[in-house]
Amino acid sequence: MSASPETVRYWLNQMAFHHDKRAFRAFFDCFYADAYRVALFHVQDRETAEELTSDVFLKLWDRRTTLTEVQYALSIIH
Repeated sequence: MSASPETVRYWLNQMAFHHDKRAFRAFFDCFYADAYRVALFHVQDRETAEELTSDVFLKLWDRRTTLTEVQYALSIIH
């Protein structure tokens, strides 16, 4: 599943400002497989890759209120 940059921004804003679990789920569903493949490439172990990928998404949810800062920094770069 792919998402437009506008959709991703919407999900991030919904997570940051409204603690929207459905937006998080949509973001997770969109990016989990790719994140898992990257982790698996680096660690070469399925279980470890799954744990690392889950940890990343858990941290994302835990730090969701800072997502707008990341978006702002990215907008300056582009």
